[in-house]
Amino acid sequence: MSYNMNILIVEDDLIASMYLESILNELNYKNIFKADSSQNALEIVSNYKIDLTLMDLDIKGPLDGIKTSKLLNEKYSIPIIFVTGEKGVDVIIDTLCTNIFGYITKPFEKCSFLAPFKIAIKKIEESKFQNAKDLLKREKSGILDLSYGYKFNINKNTCYLNGIPINLTKKELDLLKILALNINSNLSYETIKENIWQKQDIADSTLRDLVSRLKKKLPELAIENISSIGYILKN
Repeated sequence: MSYNMNILIVEDDLIASMYLESILNELNYKNIFKADSSQNALEIVSNYKIDLTLMDLDIKGPLDGIKTSKLLNEKYSIPIIFVTGEKGVDVIIDTLCTNIFGYITKPFEKCSFLAPFKIAIKKIEESKFQNAKDLLKREKSGILDLSYGYKFNINKNTCYLNGIPINLTKKELDLLKILALNINSNLSYETIKENIWQKQDIADSTLRDLVSRLKKKLPELAIENISSIGYILKN
């Protein structure tokens, strides 16, 4: 099962590019685009909606990774994680590119990749979540169709099955709401916990228990776990 986020790898080292792709594939991200130069990267971004870019500093073409990233930020506001050697960290810190979500230093392993990647995913989700809420404010009904006869009324914070209200706790409704607002999009554990419990320090097991209870009450809904990342509601 793959998840619908388009990720662009800009790296002219074939081995590094393949390794990054393999890590993303392990995390069930299959919509991977690859470029080995600034020209290739700009061409891909002009033709596809890219959600996240993994950018090497030293790439082929008239523009290096920093200049290419600034251009992507100005034109498309694409989140960026830089991939660089130790000497490139100061260059990244000094750049004025506002959409930097982190950096990975070479050589790297999966564990060092996951931290900045999860932060980037979380920020992307928060942006999508806010956009979804803004859209609903402009809609009068505020009703989301979740399939199998389930509907969620945002204004009343109530879930219905074939028009009949379902008895859910406040936390279960909060969980369903954020999943429904981001239907078919993966949400990280951190994003879900912050939206439900705000600033409280909540263990992953508490979230798992909440998800389990919600799935038992709404068995037809496809609430699925994304290994090492979070959850997704599919329709």
